[in-house]
Amino acid sequence: MLWNIIRFEIGYQLRRYLTQIFAGLMFVLTLLAMTTDIITLGGSGPLIKINAPYVLANMTMAMSIIGLVLLPAITGTSVIRDFEMKTHELLYTTPMTKFQYVIGRFIGSFSVTLMIYLGAAFGLFLGAMLAPVFGKDADKVLPVWDILAYLTPYLVISIPNAFFFAAISFSVGLIVRNFVAVYVQGFALLILWQISSNFTQDIENRVIAALSDPFGFRAFRLDTMYWTPAERNFLHIPLDGYLILNRVVWIAITCGIVALMYSLFRMSVETLKVRRSVAKAKEGERTSGMDAVNVPAVSQFFGFGAEWTQFVSSVKLYFKFIIREKAFLAISLIGVANFFINAWYTNHTTDLTLYPVTFLMLETISGFGLYGIIISALYAGELTWKERALKLHQTFDAMPAPIHVTYIGKITALTLAHTVLYLFLIVAAVFMQTIQGYFDYQLATYLFYVLVVTIPLFLQINLLSFFIHSLTNNKYLGHFGVVLFYILG
Repeated sequence: MLWNIIRFEIGYQLRRYLTQIFAGLMFVLTLLAMTTDIITLGGSGPLIKINAPYVLANMTMAMSIIGLVLLPAITGTSVIRDFEMKTHELLYTTPMTKFQYVIGRFIGSFSVTLMIYLGAAFGLFLGAMLAPVFGKDADKVLPVWDILAYLTPYLVISIPNAFFFAAISFSVGLIVRNFVAVYVQGFALLILWQISSNFTQDIENRVIAALSDPFGFRAFRLDTMYWTPAERNFLHIPLDGYLILNRVVWIAITCGIVALMYSLFRMSVETLKVRRSVAKAKEGERTSGMDAVNVPAVSQFFGFGAEWTQFVSSVKLYFKFIIREKAFLAISLIGVANFFINAWYTNHTTDLTLYPVTFLMLETISGFGLYGIIISALYAGELTWKERALKLHQTFDAMPAPIHVTYIGKITALTLAHTVLYLFLIVAAVFMQTIQGYFDYQLATYLFYVLVVTIPLFLQINLLSFFIHSLTNNKYLGHFGVVLFYILG
């Protein structure tokens, strides 16, 4: 039974064109990085060959970070689709055990992520072969038949990182059973890793610094920081340094995550029904005392006034939907926390302390743009697919509301959410200036930057995000398209 579940999961995922697109993206990005100057990764230079083992390892780590954002659509949704298709109760009545169900699905989806990462390794190999054909100097390319130079980064970097990413996203999907939470955890993990880098880069204890990075970047940097260009050209990833120790530690941590996920999951329909019955009981308590309501007589009217009323109602509805989402609150909280950290350090350097003037605070606010792009990419898809997710799209299409009114309302609501966030950042910046004894706030400069510079930019990003989701007609592919545009842009 376990093997049948694994085989089914692998076959299902491989048949999805989303899986094929992700593998193709990994292949194309590494191929372009090796053969052109469109994408620059890896750290090659005048003295370092474009396919040196050092460069290949750096490129592999960079592609693993891209996979952190893309692959939750594979591993995180492996179990969620059972709940979306309403087949989980049927599955729970079969002789299939909890171990077979959970571990089988996890191994199957994890195996597919390894196949996707193979696309990156193959792109590096083929790119090194074709580099002279695309105009690269032959002296800048090493012989491509050193297979270990391509295989070692895949084994030491890609597989442990994919194992960690798959365990996190699969666990969130299995326990939370919500796609938004699965997708957000990828972004959140990336953001938290970036924030932690600010605190660990000055750690004097190299072992702690190396082990604190789940992706292995700092461990690899410590192993190779004193390598000469000749060593970077010919030495493979050291198998007796900080990186191997890092891999062992984080593989053990990942196994603990899988064990915890397995222990928390309850393969029981009764548990789900108990939750539903409690919720229905509470709903009954709220509605039991309601009196009968007389429905007033209404008269329908159409025209600009009706469309304006529908537009305002749509903006209110979708704005409340966005700001009440736990994922939105989580992204905003992480972004604001990162802002406070950066706002404190922006005028405190190792050599001197500056006044927290407005332009320094604005530079810190501009760093919030990544979080804004994540919100745009995520909620453009959620708003586009909201009615279909609730199985109300056909009813909604039959309503006397023009489609352009609804779409403009969704775009306006998302842009309004950005506006509220940035206005809050202005308040946070003023607070940081105040606690440091600086009172020349220049509020007009803040408002000009937010309302005239930043919000129109996010309006364009939101329009592009909605366009991509409407064009692809697939939520996961739409998210992928927005992320790809951001990476290549």
